[in-house]
Amino acid sequence: MKNGVLMFWIGLIVLGSAAYGSWVVIRELKEHHRDPTAAPAGVATSPAEKGPTIKDFQLTERSNLPFHSKEVEGQVWIASFFFSNCDKDCWRLNQVLRTIQDEITDLGFRIVSISCDPEQDTPEVLQAYASRLGADRGRWVFLTGDLKYIQRIGKEIFLQEVAPGFHMNRALLVDRQGSIRGSFDLLDPEKVAEMKVEIRRLLAENSTGGEHSSDAATPGS
Repeated sequence: MKNGVLMFWIGLIVLGSAAYGSWVVIRELKEHHRDPTAAPAGVATSPAEKGPTIKDFQLTERSNLPFHSKEVEGQVWIASFFFSNCDKDCWRLNQVLRTIQDEITDLGFRIVSISCDPEQDTPEVLQAYASRLGADRGRWVFLTGDLKYIQRIGKEIFLQEVAPGFHMNRALLVDRQGSIRGSFDLLDPEKVAEMKVEIRRLLAENSTGGEHSSDAATPGS
């Protein structure tokens, strides 16, 4: 009888521990926003109103030359994260970007792709990856750098979580003044179509003025 009661309580403890463990995992996933389709916090999915202004940042391009965000000043551009070892979603979203590159040939439009696995994605690796994609060197940049810095600019500038092998399936649309004008799921054909319309609309805007934030995200700072 005593053994039966003991086994009963042991069973309850085991079940309770499992339930608590599952709750902790779910809570952490929610807290860290690990949903690659979710919009970044603080960024509207519609470009009707201007969002935050992109701060300056600097990384290394696939050419092994430094790339500064000032190089896209006065242009319309989209930014997204990826890593070259991802043959599924990353390759799919970059194929979508390739179609956008081919459809929107205006020289005032740029694509910025940032690796979230910089240890693997050296400039040489990115060079081969970009060639495989058919990326136009003059209009599409592939960036790498220090992981902690990339994670920081992901959070502080692009307003989304970035971790080794993890990123959102979204592109941020930035206008000529450096303001974020929307976040679009690259794996949703309807959202991609909306983004193309907005890119063309922003390219048609006459204004090329405006200033970027003076708060630069400097590597290592």
